[in-house]
Amino acid sequence: MAMIGSSCFTSRLLFLFHLLLVGASAFADDDFTFVVPMYSHEFRLGTSNATVVESVNLYPNSTLPGFGNIIVLDNSLRVGDDPNSTVIGRFQGVLVFADMSINSSLSAGNLVFTGGEYNGSSIAFFGVFQSFAGSVRSIIGGTGRFGLATGYLVNEPIVYTSPTTLYSLWTAYVKLPPR
Repeated sequence: MAMIGSSCFTSRLLFLFHLLLVGASAFADDDFTFVVPMYSHEFRLGTSNATVVESVNLYPNSTLPGFGNIIVLDNSLRVGDDPNSTVIGRFQGVLVFADMSINSSLSAGNLVFTGGEYNGSSIAFFGVFQSFAGSVRSIIGGTGRFGLATGYLVNEPIVYTSPTTLYSLWTAYVKLPPR
């Protein structure tokens, strides 16, 4: 009876070891199909061309969003941080402030390309957004050239020109399955 239990344990151990090897080889390849840098130009409510609206504001007397607030965005994506640089698309998404301890939110959105090399394509993402700091989010799909995309999206605030204007660098590290 002890032999059967030992054999079963050994088989399970070998199976787990096999899974680890297969998993490690899947993540060993760091080469991304596309590395796409772009700049998001954000203008808060109160500016002439607002691209950010706080659709739910539970704390109207606060200057910062709080737990339960919802923000909707439709920022322009450009080739540079200059407001006159070429528009290549839109960052369209939503932020739900779901953390009671720090100023961070759950974010979901699409980078919709309307010009340039990726015109007609989009990248879908999901993850945690840390206000006023850089964030990394998961790429969960896409359309056009980015169909079935995976990878990650890094954004770094680079210039606050006023309390209502933010320019940030976005870099998408996109991996596509073999076709």
